[in-house]
Amino acid sequence: TPAGGAEGKEEQGWGWGGRGRISGLEPGSYDVAVQARGYATKRLAGVEVLHSQTTEISVDMLKGVSLAARVLDQNGQPLADSTIEVLDASGTKVEGIDGQSRFISALFGGQDGSVQLGSFEPGGYRVRVTYSGRTQEQSVALSGGQEETVVLEFTFPR
Repeated sequence: TPAGGAEGKEEQGWGWGGRGRISGLEPGSYDVAVQARGYATKRLAGVEVLHSQTTEISVDMLKGVSLAARVLDQNGQPLADSTIEVLDASGTKVEGIDGQSRFISALFGGQDGSVQLGSFEPGGYRVRVTYSGRTQEQSVALSGGQEETVVLEFTFPR
């Protein structure tokens, strides 16, 4: 997307062997997000694209820590129609997986009501869940080397 919060359309590109290409961009400064299943999203701010030139970037991906949330009622039954956000230490909303994958996860979550939020870099996060006008937050510290999914549980009355 265009850098600096400017309005613009999101472009997607992918490739085999870790290579991708996005063509047809107007010259300017762009923010780039690179995602791969099982890896933390990598963001690069202010990538300059010049007229009639190819801009190459190299991105080192870090193995991410998988995070999920389970939203239940007081009887332990999964609740639908909740909104889940992940915030980094500065309070900025972060995405661990793309919107389409998150939608599918929320729609077809685990039988236990869990929703995969994605893979994140080790660090401190807050997970905010809103259900029926009520909001709860939990803090979580994700450490490198965690092999299992960290699952946070939220309980709301119906």
